[in-house]
Amino acid sequence: MSPEQAWAEAFGRMKTAAVTTIHGRMRCESPAGDATNTYEIEFWHEAPDRWRIEDEYGLWYLDDGDRVLLRTDNGIEHVSLTGHLGPRRSQHPRTVLGNAFGAGRMFGWAEDFPRPLNSGTPVTVAGRQATEFQLAASPGRYADKPYPLRVAADDQSGLPLRIAVPEKRHVREIVAIDLDAALPPDVFAWHGAVSTATRDAHEHRRAGQNWAREQQLPVPRWWPRGVHYYANEGDPDTGAFRAVLDVNSLAVLLRWPCGSELPDSWKDGFRTHPVHRWDDERWQWALLVDTPLSDDDLARVIESIPQDQQ
Repeated sequence: MSPEQAWAEAFGRMKTAAVTTIHGRMRCESPAGDATNTYEIEFWHEAPDRWRIEDEYGLWYLDDGDRVLLRTDNGIEHVSLTGHLGPRRSQHPRTVLGNAFGAGRMFGWAEDFPRPLNSGTPVTVAGRQATEFQLAASPGRYADKPYPLRVAADDQSGLPLRIAVPEKRHVREIVAIDLDAALPPDVFAWHGAVSTATRDAHEHRRAGQNWAREQQLPVPRWWPRGVHYYANEGDPDTGAFRAVLDVNSLAVLLRWPCGSELPDSWKDGFRTHPVHRWDDERWQWALLVDTPLSDDDLARVIESIPQDQQ
């Protein structure tokens, strides 16, 4: 059988693999500088979308089908986007086992590595007989993927049990798996505290953005080539704001109370672009530009800012 035929058959079984419940462990290897970071997670899964994942520190991820809880620096949080994992998304077992999608399963790596290089090699993964395929990236499309992806599929169930690019020290391997496992009745329940810190921060930022857009902000009325603006950040409690000036070049005006610190989330570009700074009796000001203004132009810009009536 040709590599293309063998892979098409194996991939077809992967996509249609019947899953009800799974209990297992997955080993993760990732590069950490010159070293390799290796750890294991334990997981429980009930089709189509219920998951519980624990690492050495306890609960990390819980999806009960209605909400997603994620451990962050703030504790266990209810995240707003189902399945949102931030930088840890590649550590989820569905990276290997796939996502439920309609009547089948979907695999994020399949599009990146579409070309089979072999017809499969017998291997053993998690004590189960499997067949490992080597898949290459599309030529010319993924120059950053010079090494093949190795995918080992369980001969009995069809499920992938390992995906790896050893040359890059990327490995996700199911090291123990119990298909159709009898799961504890409350395995997808969480009875502890749930932090709302991230959601509260998002709501505060959204409220600030809405406030800033509703204001007639004190921005320059003169620019060497004309000026309009749109506000993208604001703080109704202090009157601080961040507004992008529409001047056919980069120009971002920021204002915040004297004696206070500029919010970290407003500091984008400060290290890479010129910044004009000044202050008055009440406010500190910064003007982020792509090309510094002349002293005369800057003075005229500042003079054109209307007197704040707040």
